[in-house]
Amino acid sequence: MGIDLITLKRFRTFGFAAFIQNLRDGWMLQYALQRQQWFLYLPIFLSFGIGAYYMLPLEPPLALGAFALILSLSALFAARGRGFALACMLCIICLGFFAAQMRTSLVHTPILQSAVGPTNVQGRIVSIEDLGDEAGSRLVLSELSIEGVSTEDTPRKIRLKSRKDEGLFVGQRISTLAKIHSPSPPVMPGGFDFQRYLYFQGIGGVGFIYKDIEVLEDAASVSLPRMIEGVRHEVGRRIEQVMEYPQAGVAMALVIGRKTAIPKDNNEAMREAGLAHMLAISGLHVGLFSGALFFLVRLFLSVVPGLALHYPIKKYAAIAAMFGAFFYMLLAGSSIPTQRAMLMTGVVFLAIILDRSAISLRLVAFAAFIVLLFFSESLLSASFHMSFAAVAGLVAFYDWLRPYWSAWHRRSGWLRRAGLYFLGVSFTTIIATAATAPFALYHFQQLAAYSILGNFIAVPILAFLIMPSILAALFMMPFGLEFIPLYVTDLGVDAVLNIADWVSSLPHSVFRMGAWPQAALVAIVFSGLALILLRGAVRLLCLLPLFIAIIVFSGYSPPDILISDKAKLVSVRDGRGDLYVSNLRSERFARENWMQSYGVDD
Repeated sequence: MGIDLITLKRFRTFGFAAFIQNLRDGWMLQYALQRQQWFLYLPIFLSFGIGAYYMLPLEPPLALGAFALILSLSALFAARGRGFALACMLCIICLGFFAAQMRTSLVHTPILQSAVGPTNVQGRIVSIEDLGDEAGSRLVLSELSIEGVSTEDTPRKIRLKSRKDEGLFVGQRISTLAKIHSPSPPVMPGGFDFQRYLYFQGIGGVGFIYKDIEVLEDAASVSLPRMIEGVRHEVGRRIEQVMEYPQAGVAMALVIGRKTAIPKDNNEAMREAGLAHMLAISGLHVGLFSGALFFLVRLFLSVVPGLALHYPIKKYAAIAAMFGAFFYMLLAGSSIPTQRAMLMTGVVFLAIILDRSAISLRLVAFAAFIVLLFFSESLLSASFHMSFAAVAGLVAFYDWLRPYWSAWHRRSGWLRRAGLYFLGVSFTTIIATAATAPFALYHFQQLAAYSILGNFIAVPILAFLIMPSILAALFMMPFGLEFIPLYVTDLGVDAVLNIADWVSSLPHSVFRMGAWPQAALVAIVFSGLALILLRGAVRLLCLLPLFIAIIVFSGYSPPDILISDKAKLVSVRDGRGDLYVSNLRSERFARENWMQSYGVDD
């Protein structure tokens, strides 16, 4: 029996219409799945605006960013329906651009264009950084008067290295003979920009002091900066009395943020073992410190029946932990990474106070949004990249694992729960290492091959031995009993240093790689974000930017010839990839950075 043309035409029409309908239904389903994630995209759109600002070759007028923001806000109020989402995205991008402009304007400082000195310098001490090992200190001075430099060309702050700093305090006004020059620019294209890093701290010149320092005016007898610096100095002195080096140096890095007292070989071993993050106060340290305080306060409150049964002691403990995190930030020196860590930790405890989930991708996105809004330069920093990559990766992984993990935990005894703990440590170490590996290779051109092993052993010691004992030591210092918990700290730090020495001594402990093209890193970031944020079948789109990154990386070739800023050093790379330098004595810093960027060991 045959089929006439009309029937065949109707069949084809019906089949095509069904295909279109199924395609539309599938798209609407995927769109509905993604709509639940819109809040998580806010820091990404903010980053687009910040990134656009930093890509400009010239500084745009502030009115341009303000006008774009006002225009986008007008479009947002006028938008309806699906156009509202597009207008909101445009508004956040313009907000990021304007926030970056405002941040640059607020921290603006003149940069010295040429070396000055030896010349007389007067200024007020803002901070004192002890370099340890009798190497002197770094002084940051403000309210400057520099002989030979006009007022309009004088930086807001300068940083000077001094061999002698006895008797100096924050807040004193001093006079000295010094040589000052502008901060050094990147030593190679795409390298770390030391000049930009100091600019956002308001520092427009660096140098060194020739002779003894004369104190012109003593610091105010009662001032918050002097009180904080006095506490930091006293805490460091107490640690040095109880502990010996190098353990004392590591302890001071963890408590007051002073890393300069750690011997170079210990620093190198920690880096090659993948444990260098333990020496820089970050979200991990602030979280451990405030977390220990949170559980301690909650424990003490829970033993009082009247409080435990009638009051929200969990919220009281969260408030105490927030104040503890703020105190720890002040004690550690209030650097930008520490402020960022305190902010992230504060968001977690604020969620507890507001009865929201303390750990979620929404809180990670909120913390990233706030950090980028107020510290836009963080978008370019390695610490921001690695900390948020690790946190976002861990939260996303445990969100996916939570149903299975809860089921395993409910049906387990104490032995299996102990096994689950070690399994959790393993998962955490693997995910954090994998999430931060691209950034470690991009920024430092090296990756600790056994970092998973080192962190698996060392991080529990930091979490359960070192940080709680440090908290206890701070509580006992007013009573002169800090030697008891510091003895425990000493044991923990010694164990971590031994672990670092052992892991770094293993064969092929460090994997080195040449410099990456920035476009490849950006593509990898988008691949990771797509994997974490997208839902449903469209998650497979994460493979597209990864494929682009591979293409960009495979076609990248670093410069064959490099010339230092002062033209005293030249490097040439031959066809086999070997690097030759014109001089092994001058400009050592530039030479070492070139070697690192090319992945050369020696």
